[in-house]
Amino acid sequence: MTGNDDSRSLAELSASIENAQQAFQGVADEAFSRLEAVDPDFVAALLDLFERRQAAASYLARIQFDDEPNAYAALAVGKRDRILELITRVKHGIF
Repeated sequence: MTGNDDSRSLAELSASIENAQQAFQGVADEAFSRLEAVDPDFVAALLDLFERRQAAASYLARIQFDDEPNAYAALAVGKRDRILELITRVKHGIF
């Protein structure tokens, strides 16, 4: 891959990925804000661990718990305590 066409193709792929990542982060941030309105203590625990709101929002949207596709699905089926337990373990360096 040394030609200009290859470089342009890679640049276009990079831009597509960056756009998708930005769109994902926007959805993650919105979901996190909505969760904060419903369960501020849960969000506070995440913010205590991650310190940065965007990092906490991204983590929660990406992480899979048990057989659920993401943490929001896990929360929906009542696994709040399981997620909090994991957050506490990570905070104390217990993996």
